[in-house]
Amino acid sequence: MAYKRIVRKEKKIKFRHKHPIVFYSLLSLFATGLIATTIVFAYVRHVLESVPSVNEYMLRSDSTSNMYDAKGNLIWSSTEIRRDYIEYKQIPQSYIDLLLSTEDRSFFTDPGFSWKGLANAGISTIKEKIGKGSSRGGSSIEQQLIKYVAFSTELKDRNIDRKIKELWLAQQLYENFDKKQILEWYINKINMGESSHGADTISMTYFGVHLYDLKDKTPQNLSKLAIIAGLGQAPSLYNLYDKPKLVEKRRNDVLYSAYLNHKLTKAQMKAAIAIPVQDGLKPRYWRNTEVLAQVTRHSAFVSAALKQIADLGYDLKKTPLQIQTSLDPEQNDWLANQMNQSIYYQDERQQAAATIIDNATGRVLAQFGGRNNTEPYGLNRATQRTRSSGSSTKPFISYGPLIEYNGVKGDLLVDSGPYTYPGTNFVAQNYGGETYGNVNLNFALRMSLNTPAIRILDTMVGSQKAKKFLANVQLDVKDYYGGGDALGLNISTADLASAYAAIANEGVYKPTQYITSLTFADGSKKEIQLASHRAMKESTAYILTKMLEGVSKPGGTGQAADIEAFKGYFLKTGTVGYEGNASFYRDPLAASDLWAGGATKSVSMAVWTGYDVPNEPNGWLSSKMKTNQYIFKDVMAHFNEGKDTSDWEKPQTVNQFGEGLKAVYQPNDVKTQSKLTISKLNNDINPSLAIGVNDEAVKQFQLPEGYQSGKWITDLSDEDKQVYAKYEEWKQSGSETYQFDYPDNIYH
Repeated sequence: MAYKRIVRKEKKIKFRHKHPIVFYSLLSLFATGLIATTIVFAYVRHVLESVPSVNEYMLRSDSTSNMYDAKGNLIWSSTEIRRDYIEYKQIPQSYIDLLLSTEDRSFFTDPGFSWKGLANAGISTIKEKIGKGSSRGGSSIEQQLIKYVAFSTELKDRNIDRKIKELWLAQQLYENFDKKQILEWYINKINMGESSHGADTISMTYFGVHLYDLKDKTPQNLSKLAIIAGLGQAPSLYNLYDKPKLVEKRRNDVLYSAYLNHKLTKAQMKAAIAIPVQDGLKPRYWRNTEVLAQVTRHSAFVSAALKQIADLGYDLKKTPLQIQTSLDPEQNDWLANQMNQSIYYQDERQQAAATIIDNATGRVLAQFGGRNNTEPYGLNRATQRTRSSGSSTKPFISYGPLIEYNGVKGDLLVDSGPYTYPGTNFVAQNYGGETYGNVNLNFALRMSLNTPAIRILDTMVGSQKAKKFLANVQLDVKDYYGGGDALGLNISTADLASAYAAIANEGVYKPTQYITSLTFADGSKKEIQLASHRAMKESTAYILTKMLEGVSKPGGTGQAADIEAFKGYFLKTGTVGYEGNASFYRDPLAASDLWAGGATKSVSMAVWTGYDVPNEPNGWLSSKMKTNQYIFKDVMAHFNEGKDTSDWEKPQTVNQFGEGLKAVYQPNDVKTQSKLTISKLNNDINPSLAIGVNDEAVKQFQLPEGYQSGKWITDLSDEDKQVYAKYEEWKQSGSETYQFDYPDNIYH
């Protein structure tokens, strides 16, 4: 009998039983890893919930704001942050090779970040912590760009949260934009020191050439490009002006990296290393020096143009612009040279300012802000509104509104006798205390008589109409007008020139304009044309031109400014005198300010002269001085060369009586024609007592419509009522003298 042998099959022992310690250790590691991964994932997700928003606008870089004259020459540039933008197609391939060999060799192939770079950065950070070296950056170009636009670069703000957000945004950058576009943004965005942002900017700052001028692979060009490529990580450490030795070492490292990356041959590397790093280096701040020299050269115009940019609503710190202006540089230089001629002035301290306007556009052709200007952004006296205009504004505050709203005829008689301000014993007089009896409007304006202008403002025009007329030519500078305002307003030469341009333009006002167009960062362009408007009737403008044409002729106050060859030419002078006596000698008829304003068909101009401190000894102008007239004549003659200086054509809305300078005019397009022939305020001055008044003139005198005796007292301001009360007290006291401090200027 055969027996079967039963063999027991050995059961295979599982790994967890055979090596329980190892198994459970691995299981614990796996579980720990899974939990850690879950935690990390949750943490990353939490961190990314607060990732900053980055858009294309933030990634782009705008060029520095620059200002150009009418011929395209740079006359101003922002010096706080300078950036010369360069497009990718203009960037030399040598610079791209040097930059990427140093900062991100895998840029064109990685997905927004480099795993190898991250690993190297992590290892170097650990070594730094244990004192075995220093940390090295492993950031890609995308990461650096994101870091620059979205995060603080300060050491205290470097943490794991920021790194997570940075990596996420870098990958998003890779997903949404072309690599060339990303590199272009980066090259233009990075801070390179010396207030220069972007590689092209620092190339200009250091070497005075654009990056695209270094495209040839000469040793000199490669040296410069390597210096620039090595700057990005530490611009202050590798500042070529301060630390040339460190720059040389850094440049050589960049060149060697490019050699190892097969972007340079050994011979090219050695030749570039042999070039001194300061070869071709421009003097420090040379760009600022050149810009400031241009600003100084055209200081008045530049400062006025910058103000107009702000008035247009642009903030150059937020919206960099390329600004085109109307400045003619040669003409502006001519104006400055002419007005600096000492022949016009008493001494070197006497100042002057002027503005020249093109009537057709309202654009400023040239502007002079002061003599002996050696500083950029100096005081622009051409736009300051701190000096009285004297009689130069009489056409706008008295005569213009009288013609515009009352439709008077030029032979209207006005009392030129002394004028007592209401509620006071203060008497206004004409220059030199002269009086001429009853005079017509033409004579009063051409002789620049004070008391007729005051009477016209107070009794025929009134504050409301004066304010309306002044506002139409941008000369409205007060809440209320009366009395001494007829003798001057605090305005600028730019204001006055534009106002006279409105008369020359047949009544159309065109705002003072310095800016002609603006170009934005995206290349779009906006033409600037400030809105013009009708400031006065064509009839009013024509009559004013005819009245003012006589100012430079015999019998007028501006004979020294006459240009006989000009058929269409007018001006008005202005003289601001002093009140009372000074503690030092001063000519009794001395002036603190002299003005002249006027126009041809083509050009308008206003000029001012005086001292910055007019109330000091030797701060006054001689009564015989005609600086304002001489300058006006010489400058207008120059700026009208080859331009239309013919006479204005009389519109059908004007009636003419007589010929030549004796002619008088009257508008026929005003509904209510004034019947006034002699003007007075109230019973303070009796027209029958004025010199030269005849009985017939007295019979024709009529009070203004709606006049009520004594009503002017109740209409006074509280301050003026107090003055009037003092006057009444003085009258009742019987005192023979009364000192009253009223307008600053008696003689205008």
